[in-house]
Amino acid sequence: MSAGRTLGVIVLALGLAAIFNAGRQAERASQQPLGPDRDRALSIWEPIDAVASPIGLEAPRSIFEVVRYGNTVTGNTVTGSTVAGVDADTPTAAAPDVEPPAEGPTAAPTPTPTSTPTPTPTPAPPETAPPTTAAPRVPTAVDPLRVTLIGDSTMIETGKALQRALADTGIASSILDARASSGFSRPDFYDWPGHLRDLIPERNPEAVVAMFGGNDAQGFVVEGSVYEFGSPEWITEYGNRVRGAMDYLASEGRTVIWISQPTMRSASFESKIAVINQIYQDQAAQVEGVVFLDSRPLLTPNGYTAYGPGPEGSEAQLRASDGIHLTGSGGQVISVAVLDFLTQRGFLPPAP
Repeated sequence: MSAGRTLGVIVLALGLAAIFNAGRQAERASQQPLGPDRDRALSIWEPIDAVASPIGLEAPRSIFEVVRYGNTVTGNTVTGSTVAGVDADTPTAAAPDVEPPAEGPTAAPTPTPTSTPTPTPTPAPPETAPPTTAAPRVPTAVDPLRVTLIGDSTMIETGKALQRALADTGIASSILDARASSGFSRPDFYDWPGHLRDLIPERNPEAVVAMFGGNDAQGFVVEGSVYEFGSPEWITEYGNRVRGAMDYLASEGRTVIWISQPTMRSASFESKIAVINQIYQDQAAQVEGVVFLDSRPLLTPNGYTAYGPGPEGSEAQLRASDGIHLTGSGGQVISVAVLDFLTQRGFLPPAP
């Protein structure tokens, strides 16, 4: 084959690959920090996706994801017994969709806020929180406890471990809905409040377990004004968004367990996550039915470490290689604490 023909084949293959993958590229473009680079990327990929998606040109990718994950794929959401919203291009346990703000694709430039909140103190364990006013019903195999698990990619391993643990009880059912690179900072990328107003009535959960924040240490725009991360305006707006989600989730008597982000390996990223965790703790304290579960004493009681006591008590790797996400063992450690809480609150009977 001549050099010209070879080049033509390569160009054609790349063009087809771009069309087949247009939805994913448009999604990634939307995750970039606000600015001209994001606008240029969206101007390229959104028109391609608008043409490719309706006529089914992304079908080969969907077929690949079904084969790879054994789930049903609709658009760019993977749903089934595992997780919704996982990026099919990256292993969930090791490859981050969030990075320290000066390093990762979803981060905004680090500002110099006029007021910096104090770091998150270690609260009392969740089991010391005051009991709910009404005793939960007794679940059965026929009418199991309904639990909905939501969050960003830091929820994935915890959610999968919780699904297994809840299924093992024989009297609980759950759905895991975790979307990579999402949160409450960028509803232009993924609108969690809007999604919850569809999801919660559909699933009608009695308990909700949430874990967010890994992607939220970035600025956002409110009515044309840029709120830099950590500024008083940002803290107020982000707190209002979180409070709105908590109020909605806890309505109609639901119990909400809001899990903090674990300690991060990067000191600069950790300082930002501390701000976010503090907001979660403050808002949870004001909403009846919401309990803040601090993951730090469970995973990193003495500061960041990748290894620690696993679910069986023996040494295990609890954190992924990115210093952000959890491994399966790390997810199990948190799931044990959540299951214990549900048992102490009467949602589940004590293990025999």
